[in-house]
Amino acid sequence: MGRPSGARMLCGETGGGPEGEVVMEELVKLVAERAGITPQQAQVAVQTCYEYVKGKVPPALLPQLEVMASGKAGAEVDPLSLLGGLFGRK
Repeated sequence: MGRPSGARMLCGETGGGPEGEVVMEELVKLVAERAGITPQQAQVAVQTCYEYVKGKVPPALLPQLEVMASGKAGAEVDPLSLLGGLFGRK
């Protein structure tokens, strides 16, 4: 499966580079498979969700969100810990 049109959009916003592209491709593929939609539709869904969350996150947490989206957070970093209690988890 090739990269959906615009797959770099999220990564480009965050300066993601190759790691971010891989994260983005994995997320788009996962959304497409689980929702039974095309990769292009999944790309729109993922980008929309990211923009929504980005608009709701307190400014102090934006750098952590961007690190997660870029794929630069190492395996030793729990992505949910970067978001603190945003989703009711601590």
